[in-house]
Amino acid sequence: MEFVEFDNSNEYLDTAKELSDYIKSLPLSLDQNDKLINMILKHVEVARNDSFKQGIEFMFDIANNQDIEEQETVN
Repeated sequence: MEFVEFDNSNEYLDTAKELSDYIKSLPLSLDQNDKLINMILKHVEVARNDSFKQGIEFMFDIANNQDIEEQETVN
């Protein structure tokens, strides 16, 4: 899949800052901190990609249903 760039909402940026501040307060070693951040980033990327794919599939389903309904009204 091609790279898709998403705009970040203010809510997204606010919660990212909140998460960042909380992680900074944890007694983690540098390695633990890096691992946690990488895991979170991977999780967010997977969630965003899944949401994007599901949104596209949903739009195709709607378009297909509209085509079927139009064909039924013509016949």
